[in-house]
Amino acid sequence: MTDPNLNPYAAPNSPVSDPPSPADHKRPKLVWVIVLFSLFGVVTGTLTTVMMAQGQFPAVSEAQEQFMDSIPRWQHGISLGAIALYLTAAIQLFRMKASAFMLYLVQFGLSILMFFVQLANSYYREVMQHGFIPLLIGWGISIAIFAAVILIPLSRALQPKVQR
Repeated sequence: MTDPNLNPYAAPNSPVSDPPSPADHKRPKLVWVIVLFSLFGVVTGTLTTVMMAQGQFPAVSEAQEQFMDSIPRWQHGISLGAIALYLTAAIQLFRMKASAFMLYLVQFGLSILMFFVQLANSYYREVMQHGFIPLLIGWGISIAIFAAVILIPLSRALQPKVQR
């Protein structure tokens, strides 16, 4: 049964919109920059950690060599875990998922925790007495990544849904 008063040619009562264009699905350039930077960090971090664990990393000074020899295996394992977390964060950011921010944040927290664990090592303190600037620059880059990830619209789930 149809309503005889219903006009089939009347404008619809619900909002109508066009489907999203392919341009709406493009990743912002900043996402590409962060993901590529993260992937570079994953590759170099993995190579460095594996080389240090195997005793093949070239030491510049005797203090560096003593420090690398004093690192226990569990710290190498935690370093590789942090690298895996960093890779997962980069993948989630590439997929434009909101979980990327939390993954980057947890990885940053883990790196700070490892810094304080390594401070207990006298060889580490000796090696780092002249090298805190690169560490601080790395932390600054991590904080900039957090800010960028917050500013990038991360998830379509956070944006209003278009009903069809």
